[in-house]
Amino acid sequence: MNDRNIITKLELLEFFPYRLSILEQRVSQSVAKPYKDLHNLSRNDWRAMATLALLQPITATDIASFTKLEKMQVSRAVQRLKSEGLLVSQPDPEDKRAIYYRLSPKGVEIYNDIVPKVIDKERDILSCLTASERSTLKHLLDKVDAHLADQDR
Repeated sequence: MNDRNIITKLELLEFFPYRLSILEQRVSQSVAKPYKDLHNLSRNDWRAMATLALLQPITATDIASFTKLEKMQVSRAVQRLKSEGLLVSQPDPEDKRAIYYRLSPKGVEIYNDIVPKVIDKERDILSCLTASERSTLKHLLDKVDAHLADQDR
């Protein structure tokens, strides 16, 4: 028998990247309800808005870097948010090629409407864990993230 016909067994349901990906999808779908159902925003729209609320004024490139979204995903989200009147743009006075974005008053209003709802969703998702388990989960996520960040350097 040819070695190319032998399939290496992978316990997919135990494979960390697969399990994390499935969990991320479930969490995202659960958290999406307030921004999707109430405001017709995509996940990328919401991530851009949340980043703007935290770091504004900020460029699309910086949003992509912060969120780990592809530049095209951020570009589409920014254009959509701008067309809906949820953010405003301003050229950098020193570098006319750079454009800075910030939430518009309407964007702030919608953002402030969504935040308590997504916090409630997060609370509900984590309600199956004790306070100690939530702390441990945060610690473990931070530890894996730092390990991967070190490998990227």
